[in-house]
Amino acid sequence: MKIFITIDNTDLDDIAAEVEAAISAWVADCGCTAAAVNQLDEDTGERVLGMRIDTSKKAMLKKALDYLYGLAKEFEQDFAVGFIDADSGAAHKVCYFGNEEGRPDISEIGSYLGMKR
Repeated sequence: MKIFITIDNTDLDDIAAEVEAAISAWVADCGCTAAAVNQLDEDTGERVLGMRIDTSKKAMLKKALDYLYGLAKEFEQDFAVGFIDADSGAAHKVCYFGNEEGRPDISEIGSYLGMKR
């Protein structure tokens, strides 16, 4: 399952490089199929900053969520979690966590994503 976890804010120029570097370092050490994302959305012109992870395992997703929750608190941001539809390629947000939204709940997020394990 292709999952994205991105900051739910479009005014990110001041923190983009630092957040991307932190996520890239985590991805390099995680032993998972993940990638840092820092790009401008071609349709909206808004910055997309966070990570994409390809997993069907709640344990791997939990590691990513726990790490990103720390970044959310450090940079006072909230993250959106969602999945990328395999057929259409469309991104669908399912929930939020972070500085204002609070700690991510892996059981709840896994359920929203349709994960079984």
